[in-house]
Amino acid sequence: MRDIHCHILPGVDDGAADLDESLAMLEAAKRAGVTRIVCTPHCRDPYFDYDKMWDAFELLRDNADGFPLQMGFEVNHRKLVELGIDAAEHLHFDGTNEFLLELSTHADAYAFREYENTIYDLQCRGYQVIIAHPERYRAVQKDVSVAERLVDMGCKLQASADFIAGGRFGREKKPAQRLFDQNLYSFIASDAHNVGHYDCLAKARAKFSVRGAHFAKSVPNVRVNERAAMDIQLKTGCFDDAALVRRVVFMDERATRMSSTLSTRTRTAFM
Repeated sequence: MRDIHCHILPGVDDGAADLDESLAMLEAAKRAGVTRIVCTPHCRDPYFDYDKMWDAFELLRDNADGFPLQMGFEVNHRKLVELGIDAAEHLHFDGTNEFLLELSTHADAYAFREYENTIYDLQCRGYQVIIAHPERYRAVQKDVSVAERLVDMGCKLQASADFIAGGRFGREKKPAQRLFDQNLYSFIASDAHNVGHYDCLAKARAKFSVRGAHFAKSVPNVRVNERAAMDIQLKTGCFDDAALVRRVVFMDERATRMSSTLSTRTRTAFM
């Protein structure tokens, strides 16, 4: 079992404080059935220090007795915008195209429109976007269709295992259950900041399945507006066919919703 989200690196963020704690977490991960770990320190303020994090990874790897470790980052959306989208080249999982993206817990549905643009930009650069712990996001807690839309965009969703005990903020268990009921998750990860989080991982993995809904989904068989597609290609430089189809479809959906809303408002105004 691969753990794709873990704060096990020593002394770089709010996870393991030192190498001894990192090694204790590694032993806990093994007991929980983990056979491979992606180390994902926070790429957000006040923690982000790229060189220090890579140094910590190399230190842990050298003391892990050959246990398979992979470097990655949990990339905060605001920090990615600050760094610029080209920084993604240095922040995806080392050796794969996977990109772990953290959104704001307080974001409303409107903010998710901006997230969609960022996700599309990442997809156009060839990255598989994984959304970290959507059960924590207020917009998803209020409306599961926000998470469904992310999956329809081609994202994979990752549950953080502490939801089994209520979650980091004490209100994630019910939203996570709804996402599992809708078969939307692709991963359960430890999001471990300490040894105890691996107990949560073992319990969550034993109780819940992660047959993500995206496995049964493909790019919809739709008739794409060729002029819109060409305009997007020229403006963004994106020639990824799957990402392009999703983009045009979403733009058409958004235009339809806006038209419907305006028509409703117009009808109401003249009633």
